Amino acid sequence: DLKLQFLYFIGMHKYVVFGLLYGNIVLYAFCFMMQQPVLPDLIRKYVTDGSTEVEWAKLQTVFALVQMVGVLTAGYISDLMGAKTVLILSQVASVLGYGLQWHTDSLHGLYVSRVPSIFQHAFMATSAYITDMTPPSTRSQMLGYIQLAYGVGMVTGPLAASYFSDFDLSLCSLTATIVSAVQLLLVLLLPDTKADIKKNSHPDHSMAECVRVLSVPEVRHVAVIKVFAALALAIWQSMFVVGAENFGFGTKGRSFIMVYMSVTGMVLVSAGMIKRLESMFSTKELNVLTGCMLAACYVLVPLCTKIEGNIHLPYDIYVPLAVAVLVVLLVPIVGGTSVLRTTIPSLFTRTVDNSKSGLVLGVDMALASLSGLVAPSLGTAAFTYMGFEGLGASCATLVLLMAVASYTTISRAKQE
Repeated sequence: DLKLQFLYFIGMHKYVVFGLLYGNIVLYAFCFMMQQPVLPDLIRKYVTDGSTEVEWAKLQTVFALVQMVGVLTAGYISDLMGAKTVLILSQVASVLGYGLQWHTDSLHGLYVSRVPSIFQHAFMATSAYITDMTPPSTRSQMLGYIQLAYGVGMVTGPLAASYFSDFDLSLCSLTATIVSAVQLLLVLLLPDTKADIKKNSHPDHSMAECVRVLSVPEVRHVAVIKVFAALALAIWQSMFVVGAENFGFGTKGRSFIMVYMSVTGMVLVSAGMIKRLESMFSTKELNVLTGCMLAACYVLVPLCTKIEGNIHLPYDIYVPLAVAVLVVLLVPIVGGTSVLRTTIPSLFTRTVDNSKSGLVLGVDMALASLSGLVAPSLGTAAFTYMGFEGLGASCATLVLLMAVASYTTISRAKQE
């Protein structure tokens, strides 16, 4: 194969492939997060009846629905034709989606630009690719680095958007289109994994496998763990921005907190947090401890709003004590979130052989998308009727249920 000979000639060994994969995720997240700050402004530009918030919610719902449908299809394609094929489709979809957004001049055009996102599943495809390339003993660590790469894009994307928006809102989608096109060329250079080659030579899957895989008891057990965890994380993430107003945050304050959380996550993952924790605890113990820790933090964060007083920093800077405590509590919240988003996909891949890893990762992502679809409604109801404290208690209950499910269903075989 001439392409493989060329890749090996330039040093395309395993670690270079990993570098391309993680670099692709950085740019993928960069392009996606670059759109988020400007989309409300684009909606406001096209809507004249003052229903910006309603249209924003509708657009997010459409995106979640398309993603939920597409992720199972992507998992099937991954197992049928390989993870590299899904990566290629993801980048083609990115070029089309961002290109449509750049070209549109109406609200309907924004909705149409969400349609190609049915194939935008680079995160899942990269997870499947790495699953094919790594043994179970190091898989969680390597999958954790995907979150680190995504975190880099989460930080840099909004920063780039704030710069481009000073000139023209459309520059964000134009830049994303160009970057995604370059990514497509890089993804085409990736070699097929051995598992990809085997899948391509034995295309014996059917779409029924997407449903049949759920008949495996171990998959169903991990799916229960995933549902509780995903709901808790999605509800907290969707409503924390609203709850943060109780700390007196304005737009800049909320932006600072979001960037702080992204940077904290990158630091924790890059410091080898997950690898060290997995060397100290079994997966069952790690999930249980993480669930208990997150539950405590979810309860404590709303209570922090009642703390009064200030901390006097150098240069006569005064920081509310409540904010200082929040900054501290966000560290275990971010760390616990990273742990669950790494250990649960890893658990899914251990329930089946590698030939079906794409399917179970598709199930994992589909459950996450479904949770993201219902989380805003559930979170809004909890926040409206029970307040910030009730929201925290609801999320705490869900992660504790996840801990119980982990303790009762994770077998020793799935931890190894």
